[in-house]
Amino acid sequence: AAASSPRGEEEDEDSILMRRKIEAQQTELKRLLDTFHKQQEQIVKLRDQVFGQEDPNRRELKKQTKERLKDSEQQVEELSKQLEASEHTSQRAQALRVQLRSTAGQAVQRDQVLAEMRSMFEVQEVEVAALRDRLQMALADLVGLATRRAASRRCGRGSPPPGGGGQGWGS
Repeated sequence: AAASSPRGEEEDEDSILMRRKIEAQQTELKRLLDTFHKQQEQIVKLRDQVFGQEDPNRRELKKQTKERLKDSEQQVEELSKQLEASEHTSQRAQALRVQLRSTAGQAVQRDQVLAEMRSMFEVQEVEVAALRDRLQMALADLVGLATRRAASRRCGRGSPPPGGGGQGWGS
């Protein structure tokens, strides 16, 4: 019942959008991890170059290498921050997905309770209608009985009551 309602369609669209967003974040996360690992490799190579060279003629090369190393370390630091932010976003998306599933489950339960209540209400309406019919019949019987008694009293003022045989009537 929830899937055919507008709310169910919204939840389906929300789920699809959340899934696409999570997939995009996971792709971005993988790309950032690959870049991070490449930068780490480059840092290791540059460190080896810097600390492995003791030739005085290559001081300029060493200076450039140190600058590249520093730039690479900054890039790695930025990538680490981006990776951390992506992981945080991924965790939030997972929490939202769990919350969405929980909300959908609650909606299904509410729909079931609502269906049960409607069914009980319909049964109760049928019972009330039957009681009204019985009440109308009892009321009609009472009106008929009252009418007969009133007619009997009017007609029978001078005659004995039925089954009395005239004994004690009027005495």
